[in-house]
Order: sequence, then structure tokens, then C-alpha cells
Amino acid sequence: MPRLRMILHSVSIPLFIFAAVLTALLLLSITLFLPLFTQVKVAGVERDARSLLTYKAQLAAQVATLELERDTSVLPLNDPAYDALKAERRTPSSFIAMREEVIHSAKSLSPVDDAIHLNAITLEQGTLVLEGDVRNVGPRSLTLLSEFTEGCKNFSFTASVTPPLYTRKDDPVVGVHSPFRIVLRLN
Repeated sequence: MPRLRMILHSVSIPLFIFAAVLTALLLLSITLFLPLFTQVKVAGVERDARSLLTYKAQLAAQVATLELERDTSVLPLNDPAYDALKAERRTPSSFIAMREEVIHSAKSLSPVDDAIHLNAITLEQGTLVLEGDVRNVGPRSLTLLSEFTEGCKNFSFTASVTPPLYTRKDDPVVGVHSPFRIVLRLN
């Protein structure tokens, strides 16, 4: 046993020196040499392993933000304008309701069928334009046109009425008639 002790004593100092030198070399390689050989060029910037992890986290956050922005612009489920359009679609069409009210008024004032003849009813930027003529009533066409124009002021959707030019024309096909273009400004 004294021999073993002597062997361990003579080997311990070189083993300690070897371990110390190896540890120093490993620490130097980890801190100096490995970062030089393990850097990767990403997006024009040299990055090591640690900065790649933070860069990946930043990119993931940017992607999530951009996806959320894209979803809100492409999928308008949370957009108030989309909700307003859905509500308007569910309500009966206001143009159809206005058209029905105009046609009903024209029929109720007509002493004969199709006395107030509507050629076109158009909706243009806050106005409803009625175009047509009064026919088949002879010289009463201007009177009936005046009554129809006054009746247009009583519609539920009318703010103001621009009356037509009161003219009477004689046409060989239609006969005596009064053409009109009435502009109703909407509420």
C-alpha cells in the first residue's frame, strides 16, 4: 500500500495540471473560438445561437401581429361597418318601399288606368327621381300632375320636392300629355 500511495502522489500533480489546462482551454474555446465558428448570417446580420432564439421570438410576435391585422381587414366579422350592412340587408329595402309608395300614390290619383305613367324611378345620392308623364286625361293633365307633385310632398321619406316644368304636349301616338321629372330630396 505504501507503493500505491507513492504512485498516486507522483501522478496527482501532473493530473491536476492536465485538468486545469484542459478546463482553461475548454473555457477559452467556449468563450472565444466557438462563437466565431457557430455564427450564422440571418437577414444580413451575423447571429449566434442565443441571439437566434431572441430573433425567432421577435419574428413570431411580428407574424402574430400581422396575421391579426390581416384577419381583421380580410374577415370583417368584427367591423362595425359590416354589422351595419348586415342590419340594412335584414331590413326591407328602403328603395322598394319608396317605389311602392310612389306607385300607390300615382294609382290612387289616377281617374283612369295608367293616367300617371312612370317611366323611371331612380335613386341618386340622396334623391329619388321620378320621370314619366300624365296621359289619357285630356286637358286635365296639368291639374293631375300638380296634384301628384303635391302628394309627393307627403311621402314619409321626402324632405323637399323640386317640381317639374308644367308643360302640355300633343303627341300623335300618346295624345295630349304632360311629361315630368320630379326630384324628391330624401330625409
